Amino acid sequence: MYQSGHSQRINLKKTYMRLQNKFAIIAGATSGIGKAAAIRFAEEGAGLIIISRRSGLGKTVEAECRSKGARSDEASFVTGHLLLVDGGNTAQ
Repeated sequence: MYQSGHSQRINLKKTYMRLQNKFAIIAGATSGIGKAAAIRFAEEGAGLIIISRRSGLGKTVEAECRSKGARSDEASFVTGHLLLVDGGNTAQ
């Protein structure tokens, strides 16, 4: 427990596995907030599809997610680019 100066108690105890049996698709997961989200989702028990143009870094993040709790059959890296969607029309 943490007690602030305003006599308010805040429970800082972490809760895990809130995303168990859920799946997430995360694009741009090889750096920054995408990587942080992928790792956190893995810690929370989510299955992951990790998408990035950078295959070397993608495999590294995939392995890191597995080491944080994602099962090998629930964490997969896919090399891809999401610029084109909707039958090849440029995303607006």
